[in-house]
Amino acid sequence: MSWVANLMLSVAPDDGANAEKFDRWLSAECPRREEGSLGYG
Repeated sequence: MSWVANLMLSVAPDDGANAEKFDRWLSAECPRREEGSLGYG
């Protein structure tokens, strides 16, 4: 199975709130390769 290794997010100035929400999701909820782990880093 493939996993995203790097990601670049480009948003318009008025879409900053969605970018912040996406960052919070990556930090706390996104699935990780290690089973049962969440977040990145």
